[in-house]
Amino acid sequence: MRSRSAAAAALVAALAAALVGPVRAFDCPAPCSCGYAGDQREYTCQLPSANVTVTAQINSYADVRCTGGVIRCPELPHIAVGRNDTLRSFSVSQCELGGPLACVLGALGARAAGALLVRAPGTPLRARHVAGLRALTSLRLLDAAAQTTVPYEALQVLPSLTDFRLRGANLTLSEEGFQSGGSLQHVELSSDNIRELPAGGFRGLDKLPQLHLWDNLIEQLHPDAFQGLDSLERLDVSRNRLRVLPTNAFVNTPKLKQITFFANPLEEIATDVFAGLQFLEKVTAFDNRANLKLSPRSFANLPALKSVRLTKCRIYELSPDTFHNSSAITSLQLSGNSISALPAALFRDQIKLESLQLNDNKIQTLRSDVFWPLKQLKDLNLDKNLIEVLPGQLFSGLTRLKSIRITNNRLKLIASDAFNDAGGLETIYLSNNSLTLRLDGVEMPDKVSTYEEFELQSPFSSLLQLRELDLSSNSITSIFSDWRFVLLNLKKLNLAWNQIGELTGADIQFLGSEITIDLRHNNITNVEVMEMPPWLAGTGSATKSKVLLDDNPFNCDCNMYSFIRRLQGLSTAVTAEPKLIPDGARCAAPNHVKGVPIRTLQPDVLTCNLPADDCPTDCSCNLRPATSELEFTCLTLPKLPEPSSYGLSATKLRLNRPSTNLLDLPKHVTTLILTNDNLTKVPLVPFTLKELDLSGNLLSRVPSKLLKANITLRLANNPLNCDCDHIDDVVLLQSSEAKVADAANVTCIGGETPWLVDAGRLCAVRRAAILGGALAALGIIAAIAAALVYKYSSEIKLLIYSREWLRWMIREEDVDRDKIYDAFVSFSHKDARFVAEQLLPGLENGPRPFKICVHYRDWVIGEWIPAQIASSVEQSRRTIIVLSKNFVDSVWGKMEFRVAHLSAQKEKRTRVVVVLLEDAPPDDQLDAELRAYLKTNTYVKWGDPWFWEKMKVALAGKRVDKKAEKRARHMGEKITKGGLNARLNSEGKIINDNKAEKTAFTPPSL
Repeated sequence: MRSRSAAAAALVAALAAALVGPVRAFDCPAPCSCGYAGDQREYTCQLPSANVTVTAQINSYADVRCTGGVIRCPELPHIAVGRNDTLRSFSVSQCELGGPLACVLGALGARAAGALLVRAPGTPLRARHVAGLRALTSLRLLDAAAQTTVPYEALQVLPSLTDFRLRGANLTLSEEGFQSGGSLQHVELSSDNIRELPAGGFRGLDKLPQLHLWDNLIEQLHPDAFQGLDSLERLDVSRNRLRVLPTNAFVNTPKLKQITFFANPLEEIATDVFAGLQFLEKVTAFDNRANLKLSPRSFANLPALKSVRLTKCRIYELSPDTFHNSSAITSLQLSGNSISALPAALFRDQIKLESLQLNDNKIQTLRSDVFWPLKQLKDLNLDKNLIEVLPGQLFSGLTRLKSIRITNNRLKLIASDAFNDAGGLETIYLSNNSLTLRLDGVEMPDKVSTYEEFELQSPFSSLLQLRELDLSSNSITSIFSDWRFVLLNLKKLNLAWNQIGELTGADIQFLGSEITIDLRHNNITNVEVMEMPPWLAGTGSATKSKVLLDDNPFNCDCNMYSFIRRLQGLSTAVTAEPKLIPDGARCAAPNHVKGVPIRTLQPDVLTCNLPADDCPTDCSCNLRPATSELEFTCLTLPKLPEPSSYGLSATKLRLNRPSTNLLDLPKHVTTLILTNDNLTKVPLVPFTLKELDLSGNLLSRVPSKLLKANITLRLANNPLNCDCDHIDDVVLLQSSEAKVADAANVTCIGGETPWLVDAGRLCAVRRAAILGGALAALGIIAAIAAALVYKYSSEIKLLIYSREWLRWMIREEDVDRDKIYDAFVSFSHKDARFVAEQLLPGLENGPRPFKICVHYRDWVIGEWIPAQIASSVEQSRRTIIVLSKNFVDSVWGKMEFRVAHLSAQKEKRTRVVVVLLEDAPPDDQLDAELRAYLKTNTYVKWGDPWFWEKMKVALAGKRVDKKAEKRARHMGEKITKGGLNARLNSEGKIINDNKAEKTAFTPPSL
C-alpha cells in the first residue's frame, strides 16, 4: 500500500513539474522548492519559524505568505526577484510580524517598494516593522484584528506615504489625532468598529483631501468631529448608524466637494446642514434604513452643487425651498422614494438641471408649471408613479428636453397642448398606462370644426424631432394621422398590447421612410390596404418601414382579400405603405381557416356571410371577392339579391332540390351547380348561364342542347352511355371537348374515357352481324341506312372524309357545303390595322371574293368568347392565323389556334393557314402546340411576291398547277418544314438562323 502511495505522489509531482516547469538550479535557493509559470515565479521554503511561500514577478511584485509562525529575516534565503530594484508592490499575508519588513524586502533582492499590503498580521503594526521603507507611498492593513489604534508612530516614519487604509480592526480613535499627516492624500478607516469620532481625532491631517469611514458603528457627527480637516474634499460615512445629519456638522470642512452616506438609518437631514460648503459638488445617499425627512433648505444655498442622489431613502415629502439658490445642480435623483407631490417652486432655481429622476415614487398629480424653470432639462423620468393626467403646457418652454419616461403610471389623459414648446423631444416612453389618447371632456380649440378632426391629432403632433414613441400596453384604439404624415423623423412607434381593432388603408400609410410600427398583441381582426392605380404603378419609391402584426386575432374573411393579395405579391402597394410583416400570425376565424398561417393563405378561400336580412330562407349565402361572385346554396330556387349591390358582377347558385324547369333563373346567375342531386334528366335552364355543373348525377345521355350553347359543362361521375345506340352523343361530346371543364374526369358507363372512343367503328360489329345474319331484312336495313344517311349526311361526310382510305368517296366541297364562311381570321388586336387595311381587302374583293369572319364585325356582342371562338372555327372552312410577336402574347389568339388545330386533327385535313407577318418568334416564346405545328407545316409570309396566289389556293382547297407551283418556288421565299430557329439580334430585329443567308427582318409598315 505504501509503495502505491509513493508512486502516486511521484506521478503527481512529475505532472506538476511538467505543468509549472523547473527554475534553473542557481535561481532556487535551499531549502526551497521552486517553479514558474510564464514570467511568474513561486518559491516554497520550509524555515525553522514558519513555512513561507513567495509568489513573485521579477522587478514587479512579491507576495510573501506564511503558514503559521513568525517571519524572521535571518532565516529567509536570498530570493533574487527584485534585482536590486524597487518593487511596484510588496505584500505579507498571515505572518506574525517579527523584525523590520525592510529586511524581508532585502532578502528578496529589492532595495525598496512602492506599496505595502499587510494582511491578517498576528501582531499590531509598529514603527519598527516599517522602519527603512521611506519610499513607501501606499500602506494597507487588511483583516487587522489585532490593531486597536491607528498606528500613528508607524505612519510618522513613512515620509512618502500618501495612501493609508486600515480595515478589519477594532479601533478607538485618539483625541490626540495624527499629530502630523505628512503627505497623506487618502485615509480609509473602514470596517474597524469605530463607534465615535472624538474632537481632534483627525488633528494633523490639515492637507488630507479624502477620508473614508464607511462600515463602522458611528451614531453621531459632532460639529468638532472633523476638526483639522481643513483641506478635506471627499468624505464617505456610509454603512454606519447615523440617524441625523445635524446643522453645522461640516463646519470644519469648508472645502468639502463630495459626501457619501448611503445605508444609514438616517431620519433627518437638518436645515442648513451643508451651510457654508461653497465647494460642495456632489451628495450621494441611497438604501436608507429609515424614513428620511428633508428639513427646509436641506440643500439650499450651495452654489457649486451639481449632483444630488437621494434614491431609496424613504423620503415622503419635499419642502418647496429644499433646493433654493442651488442653481448649479445638473443631476437630481429622487427615485425609489414615497414622494406624493412636487410642490410649487420646488425647481425654481434649477436653471441648469439636465437630468431629473423621479421614478418609483407615489406622485399623483403634476402642476402645469412645476417644470417650467428647467430650461436646460434633457432627461425626465417619472416611471412607476400614480399620475393620471398630464395637464396642458406641462412641458412648455423645455426646448432642450430629449427624453421623457412616464411608464407604469395610471395615465388616462394627456392634454392636447401638454408637449407644446418641447420640440426637441426625441424619445417618449408611456407604456403600461390607461391611455386612449381620446380627448373626452377637453374643450376643442376654435380652429377645429369637428370632434372627429380634433381626435385625429395626438398630443405629440408638434414634436417634429421625435424618433421613438412607446405607447405599448395602453388602451389605444386608433392610428393618429400625425404619426403617419407629420412626425417624419419617427423611427419606432410601439403600439403593442393595445386595443386597435382594425386597420384601414389610410392607417398604414406612413410618410416616414424608416419607421417600425409595432402592432403586435392588439385586437386587429382586419387589415385593408390601398392599391396603386395601374397608371401609377412603378412610380413609387421603396420604403424601409415595416409594420409588425403578430399575435392578433385575424378574422380571415373577404375583408382581408386586399391584404392577402398584397402578402402574396399580387398587388402593388402605394408609396407610403410600409412592409407588412405578419410572420407567425394565424387566422383566428372563421372555422374553415382557423389556425392557418396568414402568409400561406390564398385569396380565393376568403369569403363573407351575407347579412341575415339579405340571405333567402333555407339558404347559406357567401360573398367571394376573388371571383366577384355571390354564392348561394339553397334547397330550391329562391329570390336572389342583385350582386351589383355588393360591388360584384355575378352569382353562383347551388341547388340541392332543383325543379325540372329553371328557366326563371335571373340573368346574373352565371354558374349553376346541380351536383350529386341524383338527376337522370337535365332540368331546363336558360342559355344565359356560363357554367353548369352536372357532375355526380345519374345522367346516361350527354346534354346535347347545352353543348351546342355557349355553356361550359361539368359532367364527371355520370354513367354516360357510349355505345352504338348513343353514337350521336359521343360524336357531339368529342367535338365539344372545349366546352367540358372537367373533360379529363369524364368517363363512360364502363369506365372508359369517351375521348378515345372511335365513333367511326363504334357500330361496325353490329352492322356486320345484321348484314351476315339476316339478308331477308336487307330491304329494311337499306331503308334504315338511307334514313340515317339522310339524317346524318353532314356527319357521315365528315366521318368518311376524315379516313384517308375512304376520302375518294367524298369531295371536300361536299364536306364544307354547310360552312357559312370561307375563313375565320385569328389575330392579335395589335395587328388589327394589318387585317382591316391589307388582308381583308385582298381576300374579299376581286373576281372570286372570299367570305371572311372576323370577331369585331361578325361576333354577337355579350356572348361568351370561348363559345364564339368554337362556333367561328366550326362554321369556317379555314382558319387564318396572323402570326406575330403580338399574337404569341395573346391569350385568345392561342385559344383560337388550339380550337382550329384540334378540328383539323379530328378531320385529318388542312384547316389552318398561317400568315407570318414577321419572322417566326424564337421557340422559347412559342406555345408548345404552335411550335410543333410550325415545324411540321408550311406557312405563307407577308411580303412574298406570290402571297395572294398562295392564299387563294390555300383557301380554295385546290392544288396549284405544276408550272405555277414551280414558278412560286423559284420566285417566292421557300418555306421549309421544321428547323425554324429564330432569335433577336442586338438591334432588336428578328433573325432566322436556318435560312441559307442570315438576314435581319423588319416587319413591313402598315
